[in-house]
Amino acid sequence: MSIVDEMAQYLHNQGVGIFDPAGVGGNIFIGKLPQDPDEAIVLTQTGGVLNDIKHSYDTISVQVRVRGTQDPRTGLVIAESAYNYLHGFGSSTFMGGGTWVVSCTALGPPGSIGVDENGRYEYTINLHIEVWLKTIHRE
Repeated sequence: MSIVDEMAQYLHNQGVGIFDPAGVGGNIFIGKLPQDPDEAIVLTQTGGVLNDIKHSYDTISVQVRVRGTQDPRTGLVIAESAYNYLHGFGSSTFMGGGTWVVSCTALGPPGSIGVDENGRYEYTINLHIEVWLKTIHRE
Protein backbone atom coordinates (compact mmCIF):
# COMPACT_ATOMS: atom_id res chain seq x y z
CA MET A 1 0.00 0.00 0.00
CA SER A 2 1.39 3.41 -0.95
CA ILE A 3 1.72 6.36 1.40
CA VAL A 4 -1.12 8.18 -0.39
CA ASP A 5 -3.42 5.17 0.07
CA GLU A 6 -2.55 5.17 3.76
CA MET A 7 -3.22 8.92 3.98
CA ALA A 8 -6.56 8.48 2.20
CA GLN A 9 -7.61 5.80 4.68
CA TYR A 10 -6.45 8.01 7.57
CA LEU A 11 -8.53 10.96 6.32
CA HIS A 12 -11.48 8.58 5.90
CA ASN A 13 -11.03 7.32 9.48
CA GLN A 14 -10.99 10.94 10.74
CA GLY A 15 -14.29 11.69 8.94
CA VAL A 16 -12.80 14.16 6.44
CA GLY A 17 -14.16 12.20 3.49
CA ILE A 18 -14.97 8.73 2.22
CA PHE A 19 -12.22 6.55 0.74
CA ASP A 20 -13.06 3.55 -1.39
CA PRO A 21 -9.82 1.59 -1.98
CA ALA A 22 -11.30 0.29 -5.25
CA GLY A 23 -11.50 3.90 -6.46
CA VAL A 24 -15.09 3.70 -7.70
CA GLY A 25 -16.97 5.38 -4.85
CA GLY A 26 -16.48 7.85 -2.06
CA ASN A 27 -14.94 11.28 -2.45
CA ILE A 28 -11.25 10.70 -1.66
CA PHE A 29 -9.25 9.65 -4.72
CA ILE A 30 -5.66 8.81 -5.60
CA GLY A 31 -3.89 10.61 -8.43
CA LYS A 32 -6.88 11.81 -10.44
CA LEU A 33 -9.83 14.05 -9.64
CA PRO A 34 -13.01 12.82 -11.34
CA GLN A 35 -15.82 15.18 -12.43
CA ASP A 36 -18.13 13.90 -9.68
CA PRO A 37 -18.81 14.34 -6.83
CA ASP A 38 -18.59 18.11 -6.35
CA GLU A 39 -16.91 17.84 -2.96
CA ALA A 40 -13.80 15.73 -3.51
CA ILE A 41 -10.22 15.23 -2.40
CA VAL A 42 -7.36 13.86 -4.49
CA LEU A 43 -4.00 12.83 -3.06
CA THR A 44 -1.06 12.81 -5.47
CA GLN A 45 2.52 11.84 -4.71
CA THR A 46 4.52 14.51 -6.51
CA GLY A 47 8.08 13.38 -5.93
CA GLY A 48 10.31 14.49 -3.13
CA VAL A 49 13.31 16.47 -2.17
CA LEU A 50 17.02 15.71 -2.26
CA ASN A 51 17.46 13.18 0.53
CA ASP A 52 20.47 13.01 2.81
CA ILE A 53 21.97 9.52 2.61
CA LYS A 54 23.04 9.82 6.25
CA HIS A 55 19.40 9.59 7.39
CA SER A 56 17.22 6.50 7.63
CA TYR A 57 14.26 8.27 6.11
CA ASP A 58 13.23 9.80 2.81
CA THR A 59 11.22 12.95 2.28
CA ILE A 60 8.42 12.62 -0.23
CA SER A 61 6.05 15.29 -1.48
CA VAL A 62 2.30 14.86 -1.59
CA GLN A 63 -0.28 17.33 -2.84
CA VAL A 64 -3.77 17.34 -1.36
CA ARG A 65 -6.20 18.97 -3.78
CA VAL A 66 -9.70 19.73 -2.55
CA ARG A 67 -12.69 20.71 -4.65
CA GLY A 68 -15.85 22.11 -3.16
CA THR A 69 -18.96 23.65 -4.61
CA GLN A 70 -19.59 27.06 -6.17
CA ASP A 71 -19.62 28.39 -2.60
CA PRO A 72 -15.93 29.01 -1.77
CA ARG A 73 -16.47 28.13 1.89
CA THR A 74 -17.41 24.50 1.19
CA GLY A 75 -14.05 23.43 -0.20
CA LEU A 76 -12.13 25.59 2.24
CA VAL A 77 -13.75 23.85 5.22
CA ILE A 78 -12.76 20.44 3.81
CA ALA A 79 -9.22 21.64 3.02
CA GLU A 80 -8.78 23.10 6.51
CA SER A 81 -9.99 19.85 8.06
CA ALA A 82 -7.47 17.82 6.02
CA TYR A 83 -4.75 20.34 6.91
CA ASN A 84 -5.55 20.12 10.63
CA TYR A 85 -5.21 16.32 10.59
CA LEU A 86 -2.12 16.12 8.39
CA HIS A 87 0.09 19.10 9.31
CA GLY A 88 2.18 18.11 12.32
CA PHE A 89 1.32 14.41 12.12
CA GLY A 90 4.28 12.19 12.94
CA SER A 91 5.98 9.57 15.08
CA SER A 92 3.22 7.20 14.08
CA THR A 93 1.60 5.48 11.13
CA PHE A 94 -1.42 6.71 9.21
CA MET A 95 -2.77 3.16 9.59
CA GLY A 96 -1.77 0.43 12.02
CA GLY A 97 1.18 -1.49 10.59
CA GLY A 98 1.64 0.95 7.72
CA THR A 99 4.53 3.21 6.80
CA TRP A 100 6.20 4.86 9.79
CA VAL A 101 5.82 8.63 9.39
CA VAL A 102 8.63 10.57 11.04
CA SER A 103 6.88 13.87 10.30
CA CYS A 104 4.30 15.37 7.99
CA THR A 105 4.66 19.09 7.42
CA ALA A 106 2.55 21.37 5.25
CA LEU A 107 4.43 24.04 3.35
CA GLY A 108 1.63 26.43 4.29
CA PRO A 109 -2.10 26.48 4.97
CA PRO A 110 -4.60 25.57 2.22
CA GLY A 111 -4.27 27.86 -0.77
CA SER A 112 -6.87 28.66 -3.39
CA ILE A 113 -6.11 27.65 -6.96
CA GLY A 114 -9.30 29.22 -8.32
CA VAL A 115 -12.29 27.49 -9.82
CA ASP A 116 -12.66 24.57 -12.21
CA GLU A 117 -14.62 24.65 -15.48
CA ASN A 118 -17.86 24.24 -13.50
CA GLY A 119 -17.18 27.15 -11.14
CA ARG A 120 -16.30 24.89 -8.18
CA TYR A 121 -13.63 26.29 -5.87
CA GLU A 122 -10.41 24.33 -5.43
CA TYR A 123 -7.66 24.42 -2.81
CA THR A 124 -4.31 22.70 -2.40
CA ILE A 125 -2.08 21.70 0.48
CA ASN A 126 1.51 20.71 -0.29
CA LEU A 127 3.15 18.36 2.17
CA HIS A 128 6.65 17.09 2.88
CA ILE A 129 6.46 13.70 4.56
CA GLU A 130 9.48 12.06 6.11
CA VAL A 131 9.02 8.29 6.02
CA TRP A 132 11.16 5.69 7.72
CA LEU A 133 12.93 3.28 5.37
CA LYS A 134 12.10 -0.13 6.86
CA THR A 135 14.17 -2.16 4.43
CA ILE A 136 17.31 -0.02 4.22
CA HIS A 137 19.64 0.41 7.16
CA ARG A 138 22.10 3.24 6.84
CA GLU A 139 24.88 4.13 9.19
